Amino acid sequence: MEDIRPEELIENKPHRTYLVTYSQIDPKIFPTRVSFGAAVVQAFGANHVDYYAVSKEPHQSGGYHYHVAIRLNTGMRWHTVRDYLKNTFDVNAHFATSGSMYTGAYRYVTKSDELFFQGNVLKAHPRDLSMVSKRYEQAASANRSFVQNSNKRRQERQATNPKKEKGERLKKGDVAMFCVKNDIRTENDAMRVATERRDAGDRALYDFLINMSRKNRTELVQDSWRFENAHQQSADENCDRIQKVRDALLDECKCGGLWMTLAKDLLSKNAIEHATFATALAKSLKVGRHKNHNILIHGPGDAAKTFVLKPILKILPLVFKNPASSNFAWLHADTANLIFLNDLRWAPLDKKEGFIPWDKFLNLLEGFEVSLPAPMNHYSENIKITKKMPVWATSDKPVFYWVHDRLEPQTPTHSRQNDMMSFRWNYFEFTHQFTGEDKIDIDDCTNCFARFILDYAHPL
Repeated sequence: MEDIRPEELIENKPHRTYLVTYSQIDPKIFPTRVSFGAAVVQAFGANHVDYYAVSKEPHQSGGYHYHVAIRLNTGMRWHTVRDYLKNTFDVNAHFATSGSMYTGAYRYVTKSDELFFQGNVLKAHPRDLSMVSKRYEQAASANRSFVQNSNKRRQERQATNPKKEKGERLKKGDVAMFCVKNDIRTENDAMRVATERRDAGDRALYDFLINMSRKNRTELVQDSWRFENAHQQSADENCDRIQKVRDALLDECKCGGLWMTLAKDLLSKNAIEHATFATALAKSLKVGRHKNHNILIHGPGDAAKTFVLKPILKILPLVFKNPASSNFAWLHADTANLIFLNDLRWAPLDKKEGFIPWDKFLNLLEGFEVSLPAPMNHYSENIKITKKMPVWATSDKPVFYWVHDRLEPQTPTHSRQNDMMSFRWNYFEFTHQFTGEDKIDIDDCTNCFARFILDYAHPL
């Protein structure tokens, strides 16, 4: 590596980073990487060492040698440490420094040994100090003649044109792949890793991220994983909903069948036949949004309306839940496998609780394509919901049409609109309310829910 300066070229001045090499190792003295690394830490003094890395490489003339990249919390001279290793272990160690501080020594140590050891003393070793960009890694591993010729050509260009050349900068793709490789999933994770690398001598990632806005940093990390998971995302978007429920039969039942017992009891208290309810849910999952196949459970509070539907949220990937109160409330609904509207309250758009125009809501429930607004600074066109995902909802009462107020006088127009809405739902009314000791807190059980549907639904 170009920036490594051997002891013949460095003076015995205090340095915070060293590359220590032990050639032609004697396995009787230091049989493992860890043992030699511990000896180097002992020589410097453990109270002066932040962290280190040790590798073992074959020597050109036979045998092996150890490399240790070590980071100190204070400057120390190398003569004393070399003498200590000689007097204590009868080992002749060689010392070098790196112009890029610890990162240069670390990359030199780890360039060919996949079994290198990272040690923590006073601080945790940075997660990964390898090059962010593959282009840099390829350049570092190029043969020396190529590097020398490249340097010679650069010097000739600078001699004829003294203008300083800019170094190659990181690209978004480089940083995105680095985020995936190191499991960086949040903006804070990225900043922490960049700071660790900066403190170890590599400012490239730090400079790249600090020149971005917080919004762009967050989007970069999110986009890294969106690209990485694109294949799985596509599979999730096109999943077989009934098959996902069948797969849940293999899940472990952690409630001992209690969820199933409570669900059956709930239907009994509301005079609803189990087979009718299970068949309605199964057909809804199979057919999707269509007249008479969308599920709406309505009734008073504490009637366990959400309880009996909620496990589906753990079974199906990409469920769109209650839209936010904004102009772009239905973002990502177009890729969902289920639209789940808990405690549904429809109102005109000029009301705070309104979230979709009445005519679009009717078309959505009937299975037609629906276009809804999306922010044009991020999307090239509006959201188009064409997928036949089912719509499940809970509410205090069936969905009614009104213009200004729910208590407004009913007209023939109201009646016609309400009839069109009612044909789009499969209604179930829960009238029994649970109070006091009747209320039971239980986790959703996907295994019980799958048996609750598949064991009792009529053949589809």
